[in-house]
Amino acid sequence: MQTYIGGGTLGVGGCGAITRFVYISYRYPEGSTLYAVPKALKGVLEKVVIKRVNIIQMVPLYVDTLNAFWNEDELTDEATAVAMATDYLQCRQNALLAAICSPKRS
Repeated sequence: MQTYIGGGTLGVGGCGAITRFVYISYRYPEGSTLYAVPKALKGVLEKVVIKRVNIIQMVPLYVDTLNAFWNEDELTDEATAVAMATDYLQCRQNALLAAICSPKRS
């Protein structure tokens, strides 16, 4: 019968890093020429050029060349903005014509 007795310490070491990537997609890249939706709904086309895109709390926030901040739903492309403005102006013209052409009441 044999008996083994040992003594000492065991050291374990190392280092590591955890890397986490979050990919956020957004609709309009930097340098895009867009139009403001609130103005287009009133019949005015306001051009906005995107200077940079900031990500704040996982939401893209667009900064234009005048340093104004825009949400994604406040911007649209040229064709959509023209359609919005045209619809507004057409409705306004129809309302004015209806007011002018309606018979006067005494």
